[in-house]
Amino acid sequence: PARNDGKSLGRWVDKVAYRLALQDAIDDGYLAPLDGCRVELDLDFSKIKTSKTTGDYQDNDIGKAMDSPSVHKAIVDKWLEKVGPGTFLGGQHGRFTVSYSGTTSGSENLAAAFREAGICAEHTHGKMPKKHNDRVLEAFQQGSIRVLCNVSKLTEGWDAPHIECVIVARPTKSPGL
Repeated sequence: PARNDGKSLGRWVDKVAYRLALQDAIDDGYLAPLDGCRVELDLDFSKIKTSKTTGDYQDNDIGKAMDSPSVHKAIVDKWLEKVGPGTFLGGQHGRFTVSYSGTTSGSENLAAAFREAGICAEHTHGKMPKKHNDRVLEAFQQGSIRVLCNVSKLTEGWDAPHIECVIVARPTKSPGL
């Protein structure tokens, strides 16, 4: 029970009734096991500003650092290698994937990098017209989009059980993120 903004939950909760660790939930079969990989990047994270409140990287700074053609290419290349079309884990078409970037332009550019590699990818964010967002989300749910890129739109309250891969294209120090 933690908030990403560093504020206390004490206003709503006076004691924790039950705690289930992530690894215990996986071991007990409530969650699928995680299989992660890191994309090695030539970035100096010590120069990226952090929030005094949360200690996490500031969205704008981490977003700008990650929004470069070399970073997008490294992410797409790793996806193609691990879960892309024709790989053991990716099957014929590659795994259905959602990615989270730090900025809107980073998300748009990552989607473009996937498309340049021949993967059907789209981008969505909260300030797009509702009809456009609805069309993109429906296409993803129907399976015609393989990779769906966003900033923070697809979080709580969004359900897509066919997702098999998550790309965190926004490094974080937050356990919640």
